[in-house]
Amino acid sequence: MRFSRSALLILLAFCGLVAGCAASETAVIPVRDDLTDKVLTQEIKNSEVPVLVLVGATWCDPCVDLHRRIEAVAPDYEGWVRFVSINADTSLSVANALGINRVPTILLFDGGREVQRRAGFIDQDELTKMLDSTLDL
Repeated sequence: MRFSRSALLILLAFCGLVAGCAASETAVIPVRDDLTDKVLTQEIKNSEVPVLVLVGATWCDPCVDLHRRIEAVAPDYEGWVRFVSINADTSLSVANALGINRVPTILLFDGGREVQRRAGFIDQDELTKMLDSTLDL
């Protein structure tokens, strides 16, 4: 069963008002330095929901800004999309395995396969359109 994004937001808002509901107010997406290309591939294949992967670098201002924008929309997609952030400098093997040649790059995987890729900065509206199209919202 699929819900529209607006229905999901209403449900999440309602859950926030009812005791015992586990909806979180903010999501913090840690930058993963512990990943190998094999571990990431397994995580993507085993995920029951789409996986958005941000490949960036700490010295890259657009990467840092995009990471913040992803964190801002992440609560709206909690339980519907899994978010992973990778530092290309410390996880070079992962960046190479994904064919990254520019940061920031966003990759969206669904059913274990890459369905979208965007290199460079994108705004929050473009990000939500990207996620919504994958979720058929």
